[in-house]
Amino acid sequence: QRRVARQLWNLSSDATLSGFFRQESNNWSTTFTITQKRRTGVFSGSGADVAGNFKVRGNLSETTLAFVKEYARHPAMWRGVGDSGVYWGQWEIEGDAGDFALRTVEHSESSGAPAAQAWTGQWAVDGGAWVNMQLSLELNQTGLLKGVGGDEKGLFLLSGSLKGNTLCFMQEYVTTRDGHGHKLQTVICDGASQDGHTFSGKWKVTTSQLTGKWILTNKVGAHLPQHPLSGHSFNSAAHHHVGQQQVPWPAPQHGHYQHHSTPPL
Repeated sequence: QRRVARQLWNLSSDATLSGFFRQESNNWSTTFTITQKRRTGVFSGSGADVAGNFKVRGNLSETTLAFVKEYARHPAMWRGVGDSGVYWGQWEIEGDAGDFALRTVEHSESSGAPAAQAWTGQWAVDGGAWVNMQLSLELNQTGLLKGVGGDEKGLFLLSGSLKGNTLCFMQEYVTTRDGHGHKLQTVICDGASQDGHTFSGKWKVTTSQLTGKWILTNKVGAHLPQHPLSGHSFNSAAHHHVGQQQVPWPAPQHGHYQHHSTPPL
């Protein structure tokens, strides 16, 4: 019995984390697989992104995440907070830092491989141009939607539910300052689907009267996005503040994105 208890105590589990990190107003996707000791939360693993292959080692709990991401050229320190399998925080290397948002990816019970779901999205202010979103989302069999994403404004957490053909979710923009996570702005979205794959509807910022439209498409059977998309620099002059909340967005030109030939970090 003691031997069995010791074996259970030292069991390891595999997990995949997927999401985005932000550098110089650009969002870059990253995905890595880890093996974690259940007793201590210590993990190690590997992955790849636009900056190259890397190894990771660190500690993961339900509410905190801290690890070193080691590229061939240099290490980067990532620290953040978590809630319900979604994590956000700040990465740091000497002389540079930025935000990140990651989610744990559910694995298929039959194959043990990450469940493959790719989503694309766009939003627009009423009367404005469409803005692309990068997304790492999962809609599970119980109708719960969770994930992370990014656009030219920044990175965000996304959570919601699907009931019938109606999808309602909350989009929370996040950042990290002075080692603490902050939620900058919350957007409430509701809409519906005619075919079960493409959803569209209306959104509203909770701290203002700003409203607009959105669209999300679930590409069934596709892989999670691995290629980086860059965004505009955020135009702070086009914003005003309500308390500590930032409202509204500028109206960017549709499709005005650029690919960077030089990897970040």
